[in-house]
Amino acid sequence: MPKLDKYDCIIIGGGFFGAYIALQLKEKYNSILVLEQENDLLLHASLNNQARVHNGYHYPRSLSTAVSSSRHFKTFCNEFKTAIKNDFAKYYAIANIGSKTSSTQFYRLFKQFDIFIESVPNHIKAMFNKKLVSDVFLTREYAFDAAILREILKERLESKKIEIATNTQAVCVKEDKVGLCVEIQKIGHSACNAISADSAIAKVAKHNFATIKINGGDSQSETPTLKALSGWGIFKGEGATLRAVAKLQTHTCKFKPLPFKEKENKILRNIDRSDFSPQAELQKETMRETQKLHASLILNCTYAGINHLLQNSHLPPLPLKFEMTEMALVNVPKSLQNISVTIMDGAFFSLMPYPSKDCYTLSHVRYTPHFAWRDFSLESKLKAYNLQDSNNPPTQTTSPYTILQAFMQNATSNFPLMKADARRYMPILESLEYLDSLYEIKTLQIQNEIDDGRPIIFAKDYGLKGFCTIMGGKIDNIYEIAELLDMEL
Repeated sequence: MPKLDKYDCIIIGGGFFGAYIALQLKEKYNSILVLEQENDLLLHASLNNQARVHNGYHYPRSLSTAVSSSRHFKTFCNEFKTAIKNDFAKYYAIANIGSKTSSTQFYRLFKQFDIFIESVPNHIKAMFNKKLVSDVFLTREYAFDAAILREILKERLESKKIEIATNTQAVCVKEDKVGLCVEIQKIGHSACNAISADSAIAKVAKHNFATIKINGGDSQSETPTLKALSGWGIFKGEGATLRAVAKLQTHTCKFKPLPFKEKENKILRNIDRSDFSPQAELQKETMRETQKLHASLILNCTYAGINHLLQNSHLPPLPLKFEMTEMALVNVPKSLQNISVTIMDGAFFSLMPYPSKDCYTLSHVRYTPHFAWRDFSLESKLKAYNLQDSNNPPTQTTSPYTILQAFMQNATSNFPLMKADARRYMPILESLEYLDSLYEIKTLQIQNEIDDGRPIIFAKDYGLKGFCTIMGGKIDNIYEIAELLDMEL
C-alpha cells in the first residue's frame, strides 16, 4: 500500500502516459504517487498494440493528427533510442478499390509537409497484386520495444524518487472535509496452483500471464531454465515448482503439466488450448478494505478505464467508444524479414515488427476489432458482453477491463480472416505463421470515427477542482500533453 496518506500529486494509471506525466510533474510537485491496478507498469494498451512510432502516414484524412505525429516522431525516437527498432523498410501501399485516399493524394500530402516519402522500384511493387494495389511508397516509420520502454521509465521514476503502487485500484475520486481524495483498494494476488514435476511444459499465452516465478525445489537460488518465445512458455528443470502468476490478478488459473518432449530452444506449435486448463474459478479476490489518499492534484490516466472511474465518482462519462481488439503475432517468411507493410486507406491490413517478442503483428481494420460498444448505453455494453458466455452480466459501471478478462477466456482468433484478406494484396503472406494473439481494449473519441484522427483529451478540473482526465490516442501524443501540462498545471 502507499507509504503516505497525502501527496502533492496522484496519478491513476501506470501506462506510458501516466509514467511519463509523473516524471514531468516532478519538476513542480515534490511527492508524487502512481497508482496501477496491474502488477507492473505498461501492461495494457502501452504493450498490446502495433508498437508503431507514427510519422503521420497513418492519418491522411486527419491533417492535424498527421502533422503533429510527424513533428513528434524524431523527438520520441531520440528520447527513447534504446527502445527503437529502425532496421526495417516501411512500405505504404494504396489500394485500387475501397481506399479513401488516392495514391496521388497520399504522395502529394506528405511531400507537401516534407515528410519522407519515395516511389519504390519495380521489384518491390512485384510483391503486391497489381490488380488491387495502385502504388507503393517507401516511408520512414519505426517500432518500439515496449519491454525496454517500461524499464527506461521505471529507472527514471526510481531516480526521481516517484512512488509506484501496483496491484492497487482507484475506486473513486471525491471531496471530503480534508479536500480532494481518491479511494483505493488493494487487489489480492491470485497465483496459479503450483505444478511440481521433474520436467514440465505449460503453455502460457502472454496476454494472460505476465510474470513467471520458478523455484528449484525449495531453493530460490537454483532456478531451472526458462525459455519464453513468441507467446509460449517452455519450462524445464529438475524437481521444479512452476508457478504462473496471472497478470490479470483477479483470476485463479490451473495448469495441466505436459511431458517434456521438445528441444528447449524450439517454439512449441499446435498445442490445443485444452492441453491446459485456465477454466479458472474466475473468482475475484480483492481485499474489501479501502483507503483514502489525499492530494491537491489527481490525474485520471486510465485510458480504457477513464469512464469507469468517472462513473464511480458520480461524474459524467466522456463520449468514448471502446473496441475489443486483437493483434495476431506472426512469424514472416525470410523474404519479408526487415520489411513492414501497411495498405491504405480503408478496411485493410498492417504488418509491423513487434520487437518485445521478436516477431510481427498482423492487424486489420475490419478484423482486429471483434466488437465495439459505447459507454452511454448499457444496452450496447450488454450486447458486447453477451458475445461471451457469461453468467455475470455487467452493470452500467462495469469496467472495460472486466469485459476484456471475460472475452479472453474463450476468445477465438480472427487471424484466419486477417490472413485470407491480406494475401489477396500480397500473395506471399500466405506463408505467415501464427504464434499467438494480443487482446486489448482500444479507446476512441466518438467524434474521430469519420476522419480517423486521434487527438488528445485534457479535461482540467473535471467535476472537481484539481481533478484532471487525460487521454492520448497514440504514444507520441505525450508531447502535446506535456505542453498542455506546462501551461495549465
